[in-house]
Amino acid sequence: MTIDIFLDVNVARLSHVQWEQELEHLVQGGKAPQALQSHEDCALGRWIYGRGLATYAKNRDLWALKEAHKEFHHRADEVVTLMEKGDTPGAKAVMERIGQLSREVVYRLTGMELAVLQRDWRSRALLHPGRMLDRLMGRPASHKMFPMIASTVPRKRLGIGRSKVERRAILLDANAARLTHVMWIQDLEHSFRHRGKGVQVQPAEECDLGVWIHGEGHDEFGSAPEFLALDQKHKEFHRYAQKTIASLSHGEYQHADTAYQHAIQLSQEIVVLLTRIELNFEDAKSLSKRIRSLL
Repeated sequence: MTIDIFLDVNVARLSHVQWEQELEHLVQGGKAPQALQSHEDCALGRWIYGRGLATYAKNRDLWALKEAHKEFHHRADEVVTLMEKGDTPGAKAVMERIGQLSREVVYRLTGMELAVLQRDWRSRALLHPGRMLDRLMGRPASHKMFPMIASTVPRKRLGIGRSKVERRAILLDANAARLTHVMWIQDLEHSFRHRGKGVQVQPAEECDLGVWIHGEGHDEFGSAPEFLALDQKHKEFHRYAQKTIASLSHGEYQHADTAYQHAIQLSQEIVVLLTRIELNFEDAKSLSKRIRSLL
């Protein structure tokens, strides 16, 4: 599948996290956003009530996204009010709930993005039926649908900084890491139908995201706090994924569900961390161009 970093559901994710970062800056003692927008008026809100509902109304993730986004803004209003009263501890407490809502927003948008790309892939696969054999036979899908490309791009040998081609390849790989991870957890969900039989969980360093973390990701972002947190959360995610499969294989369904819910929560945190890494890497001009395409 071809990743499109200008796809509306891809860009909406960045716009939302950028807004959340402004709110975090306020709680840390910075200035409030120039105009605190309502859930209908921010970039994501305008997209939801415009192109979003017009295009994705049949996708159940959109409706859950809409409600999470609405509550996110109600809570954001609370934070600003508390900060105006000088109640920083109260504002920080509300930020905990805002973080949960934001993780759901970003995760739902990633699920919608993946659905678009998978639909396009299935359309093309009809021309090459062999590509769908794994799914038809009940085997996990190949996560090489999003191949990493940065290592194939010639590095700039002279001068300072990276070429546009290099930067784009790095961005695409960060997106590929995010999308393949969500595909991975979709397969974990499917394993419930087979009671974990015949399912093996790869070690954290061997899945596609793990390979990226210990390779290209580490080389590019290794010193970033978000990247260090990503590595930790990813290892934790695999531990709970293994617990899920082990419990299923022993018929311990309640334990399996508990472990699976932990895995889902960690997966949401992973997707947000990857989004923050992408936001911090993207240059302002390119990011502005992407976000403008949303409106």
